[in-house]
Amino acid sequence: MNANGTYSGVEGYVISGTNSGVGGGVASGVYPNDGKQLNKYLLDLVPFAEVGFSLRKLREAYRGPAVRVRRSSDNTEQDIGFDAFGNLDINALIGFVGSGSGFVSVWYDQSGNSRNMVQATTGNQPRIVNAGVVERENNLPAINFADSTDQMTHPYPQSISADIYYVFKSTNNIYCFHWDVANNTVYGYFVQSGSAGTNLNASYGNPNLFINGQQFTGTTRNDLFVSYGGAFRISSVINAALTTNMTTIRVSGYTAIAATLLGPVSEYVIYGRTQTNRPAIEQNINNYYKIY
Repeated sequence: MNANGTYSGVEGYVISGTNSGVGGGVASGVYPNDGKQLNKYLLDLVPFAEVGFSLRKLREAYRGPAVRVRRSSDNTEQDIGFDAFGNLDINALIGFVGSGSGFVSVWYDQSGNSRNMVQATTGNQPRIVNAGVVERENNLPAINFADSTDQMTHPYPQSISADIYYVFKSTNNIYCFHWDVANNTVYGYFVQSGSAGTNLNASYGNPNLFINGQQFTGTTRNDLFVSYGGAFRISSVINAALTTNMTTIRVSGYTAIAATLLGPVSEYVIYGRTQTNRPAIEQNINNYYKIY
């Protein structure tokens, strides 16, 4: 690493932080891209995503904000973008929210398809700042679905078989991945502690699930729960048949059967099946989030 914090000849990912010179500090600078990929932007490396939500910049040409945040002090809202390195602009976020809390009303779609994730009801908005402190996981910003009523929705085109990538951690023992607003029996993987149920998904065809790059081989909802282990994970749902009433997708808030995903979410991307490249996508995600 040279004096200005960059690795010579190797592209990397900037992780903001502090270095006190004492053990436990987090050094500002660039983490090396171990895969030596030529492009750090996921949606440039593997293009044509149907939706792309993240607290890092996913596409070099994207010029919009990351999220729209409501502050608790007066309910004013403001768009928050990225810093010069493509990370969420923490200084702008804290400068706007102050010592109160901040909640996400819009998570902007970076795919270019304008399928933004939204939540207009203040009581159902997930949190990104808690009493002046940015929500984080692995020292990186996250959107915390902290309450069972927290949920967001986004439009989605019907009749597309898809690959879905989440970066998240669940803090509860029963939850499901995203589900269809019009038909609550259409949902992604269903995770439940202690359950012997083998119906892991509904109306998703026969998808494969990968957790941190390794294929899930269990058969029950409890197997799936154990595999996640309440830790920050990269979850890949491959070849999901999003073909039944999938016009509006809801993330978290599966209140119909009290199976709500609670916890921090940092990234969520869907590709049409013909555009998939799972190993490259997972490597790119992990190079940034350093999960495994």
